[in-house]
Amino acid sequence: RDNVLYIKIFQALSSHEDIISTEDREYLLKYTENVPYERDDYDIIKIIRYLRDNDISLFKLEPIASGVISLVFHGWDNTNKKEVAIKVKRKGINNRIDKDLKDLKNQIDFFQKFTNLNIKDIYEENKEILMNQVNFAQEVNNIKFYHEINKNLNYIKIPKVYEELSNDDIIVMEYIRGKRLNNIINTDDSIAYGNLLSKFIFKHFLIDRCFHGDMHPGNILINSKGILVPIDFGIMGRLSNKDRQFLALLLTYLLNKNYRKVVEIHSEANMLGKDISHDHLAQAIRAICTPILNKPIGDVSLAKLLGQILGLSKEFNIEVQPQFTLLQKTMLMA
Repeated sequence: RDNVLYIKIFQALSSHEDIISTEDREYLLKYTENVPYERDDYDIIKIIRYLRDNDISLFKLEPIASGVISLVFHGWDNTNKKEVAIKVKRKGINNRIDKDLKDLKNQIDFFQKFTNLNIKDIYEENKEILMNQVNFAQEVNNIKFYHEINKNLNYIKIPKVYEELSNDDIIVMEYIRGKRLNNIINTDDSIAYGNLLSKFIFKHFLIDRCFHGDMHPGNILINSKGILVPIDFGIMGRLSNKDRQFLALLLTYLLNKNYRKVVEIHSEANMLGKDISHDHLAQAIRAICTPILNKPIGDVSLAKLLGQILGLSKEFNIEVQPQFTLLQKTMLMA
């Protein structure tokens, strides 16, 4: 509970059913939906006073959900006669993150001895991600942006944010009832919702040049109409036109099973070192793709396929841009 970075690692591990047992996954899932908290993590009197000044009441004094960065309360907007979700930053979270990052930075040289990965670059990437998550003004802008670009989709609903009621420590938004994606038991439903989620992700990075950067199952609700409701917009990835063109070519060559071309576009993007065997890399890509692409087209998860291909960067020491590393995480969780 005391180290923010460790909890973030738990969240990432909880999505990998292939590397951890069901028992361990169930234990780690609490760190994606209900991160432990104490009363010292929030000042309920301060929260009540702020909400009262804005004519908002709380249904109860305890959070209905708890994340690493913030706690979520259920309230009622007396002016507009609507339920609202109130996201409150944990007390002292900025200082805790600063301390944890400084402690980790002091250990980077030690960890670098055991890997070929550039630990310093990974540290800087994740530092920026964490700092964005505590920037509530940025998150409000992210929610507004996502709401606008998805307003015409019939399978996605983005909660409306009430900017005039929000500040640096509190975000007030539309309250939406729903079941979390990882609580869907029916296999057919899980597949159907997974396909919708993949559609949502591909629409974003191929058309809108952006993507939700924290798409773990605890951040996706299914409402009573079967519509996907992504939540928690603290992390948003951005892609350039060049990034989008690379990904479009990558998908095209993967679907055509032209693995040599997949290697070539990595090389043309200066992502491959001189010592990397193009033949060996093409064989590794084929090994990943063959069992996936040999399935009926309706059973193929393009998101997971692309995520696994991007994941080869560690094995072959491929130089991957930070935005692709974040996108890989999103793809593997889809």
